[in-house]
Amino acid sequence: MVEEKKYSIVHVIDTLEAGGAERVLVTLCNIFFERGHEVCVIATLDKGPLAAQFLAGIEVKELKRKSKWNLGDMKQLVAWCKPYDIVQVHSSHNLRYLFLAAKLFGLGKKIFFHEHFGNIDIDDSVSWHQQLIYPSVNLIAVSNSLYNWAIDKAKLNPKHVFVLPNTVPKLHVEQPFVGGNDVKQLVLVGNFRKAKNILFAVELMGALVKKRKVQLTIIGQKNDAAYYESVKEKIAVLGLGDNIKLLHECNEVQQLLHQFDMAIHTANTESGPLVLIEYMAQQIPFLTYDTGEVVQQVKGDLPEFVMDNFNVDDWVARIETILSNERIAFAERLDKAFSKHYSSASYYNQCMSIYRQGLL
Repeated sequence: MVEEKKYSIVHVIDTLEAGGAERVLVTLCNIFFERGHEVCVIATLDKGPLAAQFLAGIEVKELKRKSKWNLGDMKQLVAWCKPYDIVQVHSSHNLRYLFLAAKLFGLGKKIFFHEHFGNIDIDDSVSWHQQLIYPSVNLIAVSNSLYNWAIDKAKLNPKHVFVLPNTVPKLHVEQPFVGGNDVKQLVLVGNFRKAKNILFAVELMGALVKKRKVQLTIIGQKNDAAYYESVKEKIAVLGLGDNIKLLHECNEVQQLLHQFDMAIHTANTESGPLVLIEYMAQQIPFLTYDTGEVVQQVKGDLPEFVMDNFNVDDWVARIETILSNERIAFAERLDKAFSKHYSSASYYNQCMSIYRQGLL
């Protein structure tokens, strides 16, 4: 039996700040490196904090580009990419940069574009640069919604469009769940921007505190300063300063989940979201709006964890139902859902199949 070729792979991104696309990149690199592939990451700006999560042996190069139009930086980027079998780029602004550099300096390889766009359900427009660039790449969509957009709206060749639902590695956490307090602890993980619908979570807490003793920790970076300020203002207006805690510096959420009784996810549009996989990995019950590929994968296994509206009273009632059980009551089902859908072996095999087809 001939051993399957171990493709060498280079990933291109601007920087590795905490975010969904960045975390998918780290997961992919570690999974492939563990299986004997040569893996390199090029950050066109600087490597950022998530670079600390790469396994030892994964090379990270920082281009530290001086501007988008610096030709020397573009030439260097292409030179760094050329030795690799697979050139994979994450997020559309990075694709535009790599595409131009490749045209100017002759990369001569089909680019794999990993599309993480999370707002496809509310913005399915096709821009001029997508019409120009996307037909020339292999597009890896993280959801069926993105796949359908690529075929139906962008009119791409189905032979070069693939679906690779997200996964995250399960982290071994030493600390057990520390519940049992009469104040129930909730968590919401999401960067502060409008699509995460955090204002609804604050409104929800305003109703929930009238029913029971409860606190909410919101973990996320301040991506949208104006939206962040509106969240803080609403917390103050509703008098929830003692009930809602804001935490901004956290690159490994799974390490903290033992502190909470349950999680909520109020985003009204998503491609993933990765954090729901982390909740399953650490066996914490959650309540999420029905959006994103992860929800579509697991709502048959965990139907009571999915909401189809944003009615505050309905959310309060469902949270009350979940909190009426001990967290451990859901542990086995959550663990089974994680094992069924998100094993690293399955993810590796799916991605290898995409590489093989994309290189044909």
